[in-house]
Amino acid sequence: MKRFFAAWVFLACSIPAMALAGKADEEWFEEDKPKEPFVDLHGYFRLRGELWHNFDLDTYNYTTGRQSTQIPPPISERVPVGTKNPDQLRTQFADTQAFTNMRLRMNPVFNVSEDVKIKMQIDALDNLVLGSTPDTYTGLISTGGVNTFFPLSPFSTAQVPPSDGRNSNKDSILVRRLWAEVKTPVGQLRFGRMGSHWGLGVLANDGNGFDQDNGSTADRIMFLTGIPSLQLWIVPILDFVSEGVASTNTSQFGYLGQPYDEDQLDDVNQWILAIARRYLNEEDKKDLLENGKLVFEGGIYNVFRNQSHDVLLPSKLAVYSFDGGGSYPATTAADMIIRNVKLYIGDLWLKFLYEHFRFELEAIVIKGEIGNDPIDASQKGRQSLRDSVDITQFGGVVQTDYAFLQKTLKVKMEYGLASGDPAPGFGVRPLGADDIQYTQGLKAGDKRQNLEINNFRFNPDYRVDMILWRELIGTVTDAMYFKPGIEYMILPDFTVGLDVIYSRAMYAESTPGLDANLGLEFDFGVNYKSGDGFYTSLQYGFLIPFAGMDNLGGPGSPNRKSPFDNPADDDGTRIRNTDDKTPVDPHSEANRITSDLRAQGQDPKQEELVGPNSWLRASMAHRLRLMLGVLF
Repeated sequence: MKRFFAAWVFLACSIPAMALAGKADEEWFEEDKPKEPFVDLHGYFRLRGELWHNFDLDTYNYTTGRQSTQIPPPISERVPVGTKNPDQLRTQFADTQAFTNMRLRMNPVFNVSEDVKIKMQIDALDNLVLGSTPDTYTGLISTGGVNTFFPLSPFSTAQVPPSDGRNSNKDSILVRRLWAEVKTPVGQLRFGRMGSHWGLGVLANDGNGFDQDNGSTADRIMFLTGIPSLQLWIVPILDFVSEGVASTNTSQFGYLGQPYDEDQLDDVNQWILAIARRYLNEEDKKDLLENGKLVFEGGIYNVFRNQSHDVLLPSKLAVYSFDGGGSYPATTAADMIIRNVKLYIGDLWLKFLYEHFRFELEAIVIKGEIGNDPIDASQKGRQSLRDSVDITQFGGVVQTDYAFLQKTLKVKMEYGLASGDPAPGFGVRPLGADDIQYTQGLKAGDKRQNLEINNFRFNPDYRVDMILWRELIGTVTDAMYFKPGIEYMILPDFTVGLDVIYSRAMYAESTPGLDANLGLEFDFGVNYKSGDGFYTSLQYGFLIPFAGMDNLGGPGSPNRKSPFDNPADDDGTRIRNTDDKTPVDPHSEANRITSDLRAQGQDPKQEELVGPNSWLRASMAHRLRLMLGVLF
């Protein structure tokens, strides 16, 4: 009885105490709640209608199946090898491709407190081509990949969500970035997977623009500190570029709960130190300009990257794919090589603003070496036969504009340059059949050694034009361009503009047509943005390709008899063959190729492309696009 009474006394005393404790907890958490909303959401929804015409520039070779651009013609124009009349399969719209895509991008911010935030970037239906996932196609192996109820596309009744490996190469929702930002008394700490951007975005571009598609994303830890009164910032950064083989790619996956790095030597390490003067508050810049003051921003972005060992591609591909038993094969020491990569990147960014004038520059230098460059097992062990590969690249952009008529009329000028070399290959895909930049032995019996990688490549999200660099080649490389333009603001939210871009290769020998002149492009645009977030843009561009974009067959092609297909003599001069060391003239070479094509009965269009004295030898390309969007 005493125990029962004591228990009731204890419970009676505890209830008020627990109530007070709960109240205290509520008050404590209430004090910690941020003043702003816990979740702050921004982003955009966009819809882009596209019409492409002749993006292969009529250079498709019906024998080799190649063209001078990275975009092949429509399927209806790719006739089988050996067809006597290549035009028999063509339709009225064979040169035209029309489609529409969309994306919802969300950038939520979780305000844990005033000093602690967690940020994300999520894409839903990322660049989904409308009509590309009908219920006709299921991807199920058991049914041959088709819907047995609606096996034909004309009977499709609905679109289904895209799923990677099933009916698409992407899932419906992609978590692209996730990182935290923490303010401390001496600076801001950021850690996680986040966007990377510097200067104009020529080297590192976060791709956060409304019309951008890629974006530089880094797994990093960084700390931003400096002298706020001088707008001077120092930013040390550690990037996890590549950890090599991890346990998630091997038979250990799922057993330990926490994946781990299988080896330290195959890591690609990167250290960055950025020193910059930059105004974090745009209102401060605006006030200075309105008072007639000069505004200066700029800095230097220093990167050091290295790698000791690496896993060769065939082994790596095996590791990243399931075998027949549903497990992952293990990687052994025999799959690794000594890579010995050392790379330094220096990026200078300068920006001057004064009243109606802007001048901005970004210049990049990349210097380093690869001690051992094999990319597949067949090349392993050949290092004793040659020297290391040298990396020397440079590139940059200069932009300037001036606003007239109360800032309603803007005149612009831009110049860009990306280093290259006369070695075989033109483009941005070094493993492509026609775009080999640095691999040795382009074909059996070829004894050349290209021990340099000199082709600097702009970030793909740095937009120069609508057609040539953005789509046909992929990005600026091994070339220079001049881009004058004009923009007029009809109303505060309504502008029209025109850009003219002339592009020229650094070396004629590296182009598909053995000519440095690549093309002249005209891009028109009309843009409107309302105050409540609605955005629309109508753009039209056409490219006049020059002789450099001809398709003379490509390295290794039976139709191409150029300096690219043969060894070089001792001093590096490109020669026709080992017996004839006379340098090849591109025009006489084009004459001979024209005769060869006629003798082989090639398509008449193909003959016109290689005329000896023609400056405009490939067909024009056109692009029309309508963008609709909502920014929030």
